[in-house]
Amino acid sequence: MSNSGTVDLTGGTLNLSAGGTSSATGGLTGDGTLSVTGGDLSVSAANSSLAGTTQIGKNASVTLRDNGTLGTAAVAVTGTLNLLADNLTLVNALSGNGQVSTQAAVTLSGDNRSFTGEHHLNSNGKLTVSQAQNLGADSATVHLDAAGAGLVLSNLSGSIHNALYGVSGTTVSVTGGSKAEMTADNSGFLGNWLVSGDSLLRVAAGNNLGKDSSVNLAAAGDTLQLAGYQGIFANNVSGSGLLSLTDSAAVTLDSTQKLGADLAVGIADNSALTLSDLA
Repeated sequence: MSNSGTVDLTGGTLNLSAGGTSSATGGLTGDGTLSVTGGDLSVSAANSSLAGTTQIGKNASVTLRDNGTLGTAAVAVTGTLNLLADNLTLVNALSGNGQVSTQAAVTLSGDNRSFTGEHHLNSNGKLTVSQAQNLGADSATVHLDAAGAGLVLSNLSGSIHNALYGVSGTTVSVTGGSKAEMTADNSGFLGNWLVSGDSLLRVAAGNNLGKDSSVNLAAAGDTLQLAGYQGIFANNVSGSGLLSLTDSAAVTLDSTQKLGADLAVGIADNSALTLSDLA
């Protein structure tokens, strides 16, 4: 399909077995079904009146570029949804076990609790969410595949159960007054954490932060909370924020050199901190 006009899907289904292009503003409209079963459908213009359902088959992809959107349609992703439209806010509810590939600055705002697949971010990918459900079901995973990729938790309050994977040079930012708790095994995350904007990052185990990852607490109002944490804490923490031990945490710091000189340390709620290199 090469569409520079308008296709009205009201009450019907458009099946695309070889993908195509849609470049007209409002070129896709109606509350029917858009089914892409093969090839790539490239959408480069806004389609605010498209509702209903967009289905992306296992061997197919849909690419949103430039100003491309899918309106308010529910999007079932069995194949791949490519997000190349910079500063895009994707309001669509996502489902399925496919792949969402973020290659631009994108915000997910939909209820994606039926999405069980994978998020992949390249070096240009910056994915912002403000609710845990924006990432999908707890089993959905987030992969920061190249240095420069970033996941932003903005004004998010609650627990993130999704497993994170990331190479060195990637960043998870906790910002905008977030109070975010990481609960998954993030051992596959090798990047960095940045806590800023009067935000709090809460973990209970070392693997919640990832292997050898570092945490920067940007300012005095930013906190890394080790809540009920038991055992050796081996991550580097820098900045001028607060490292807080709560909920009967029993933490052994394997080297005081891993803590920045400007950090504050708080020990509360029957917690204990052991400095092994001073023992």
